[in-house]
Amino acid sequence: MSCCGEIPRQDQPASSGNSANDASPTEPRTPGAVSGDALRTMVMRALGILLLYGSTTAIAAVLGDQQFGEYSSALGLAMLLAAVAPLGTDRVLVRTLSVKSDPAAQRREVITAHQCLLSTICVLLPLVIGCGLVLGRLGLPEWQRTVWLSGLMFPPLALTWLRQWVALPLVGSFSALVPEQILIPLGSIAGLAISAAAGGSVRAEQMAALNTGLMLLVWAATTRSRRLRPAFSGLLRDVAGSFDRPAVSLLFMAGIPFLLVAVGGILCQRCMPLVVAAGGDFADAAVFSYGMMVAGAASLPLGILNVSLVPQFARLWRDQDTDAANHLAREAATMTGLTGLVLGAAIWTFWPVLLLLCGPDYAGVTGLLPWLLAAVLLDCMTGPTIPVMQTMDLERNYGQLLLVHTPVQLTLMYLGCLWWSVEGAAIAYLIGRGIWNLAIVELIRRRRSLLLLPSIATLRSTIEVVRRLRHRRGEDTPAVCGSESSQKRAA
Repeated sequence: MSCCGEIPRQDQPASSGNSANDASPTEPRTPGAVSGDALRTMVMRALGILLLYGSTTAIAAVLGDQQFGEYSSALGLAMLLAAVAPLGTDRVLVRTLSVKSDPAAQRREVITAHQCLLSTICVLLPLVIGCGLVLGRLGLPEWQRTVWLSGLMFPPLALTWLRQWVALPLVGSFSALVPEQILIPLGSIAGLAISAAAGGSVRAEQMAALNTGLMLLVWAATTRSRRLRPAFSGLLRDVAGSFDRPAVSLLFMAGIPFLLVAVGGILCQRCMPLVVAAGGDFADAAVFSYGMMVAGAASLPLGILNVSLVPQFARLWRDQDTDAANHLAREAATMTGLTGLVLGAAIWTFWPVLLLLCGPDYAGVTGLLPWLLAAVLLDCMTGPTIPVMQTMDLERNYGQLLLVHTPVQLTLMYLGCLWWSVEGAAIAYLIGRGIWNLAIVELIRRRRSLLLLPSIATLRSTIEVVRRLRHRRGEDTPAVCGSESSQKRAA
């Protein structure tokens, strides 16, 4: 994977008329439809996915399977460290900013969250360096490089994610997501093109350095934008100059319940190349990582809704409107399930083209893709479990479930890779995702009376709308043709 500006992200009223962000943070919204902001974001995210495909394919082809395996494993570990670094305070921050409208209060929350992040980075970074030294002493240079590259990438990645969490309730998911989704893949492609023109070779180290530089540049540019400047202006000075220890401690305490959620999600989704590398080698990790990237495009709508629906579920939970929340969840699950199925079919159809681009080193992805696509489709069928958990006081239950499930998922994949190579890891991943989705749907149904599964009624209404559009289009065509022929006869 080439870019990392993606999290599991409102606008000052822009008077667009169709965006869910046209309301103030405390204004009730109509919860039965996907917001215009989410749809705009989905269009841009689709463009970002195409760029991600292009940049990741280029990186995989240029680096080769061994170097790409090291790079993707380092990126997975960096994402884990970036999820640990805020200690759950980023999840608390987005919920707080969603219900606060005072700019001064919002700025205080942003400063405190960055102070929390800086504190943990100062602890984690020496540990990563020390771990790399130990691995070098043990005669594991490939793993040493992987750990040190993750140490290079995780601080800017943590800053990037925190900026997105801040931007979500302030400027909308569209503006929060677009910079990283578009600019980082474009920068990666441009960097590879310049290197190829200069006749230089690219290794995992150079790619990690390029990725780190791109993240820092995008962070610096976006925090100076007009709509985010009030929250980020003078941030570095305030973070370093007035360390509010009581506020930081309180935010840490509020964020701890979310830590397992953040870490467990990354472990079960993004750190799989590390497990495959441990059970096989870095070439296997490269094949699995590229397969995950290809299959993961089918979850595009799910990723957008997980980000866009957080403020809506937060307000519905505050108002105790369970019926509206259940209706919104069922509609979202129907949408993500249908679009995931369509996108999965498209990915399988166009995979041979991608294989020609990335080269024969990745031919093994063909055997993994059916299992990985099935796992992604299972995730899409359950819809927005993450925003429901984050906003409805289910983070402790969610974290406990992750604490039990994560070792099961990792063990299944490790054993599958040992026994049946990388294809066994893909089958084990599918089994693990099936167990997880069954458990989380039952947990939310019991605790909050929400059924996170596609709605038959919504599906029927969607099919009916499509039929009406096709019927209307069929009626309009003869009329237009007849009109044109009559005009010709009149002429």
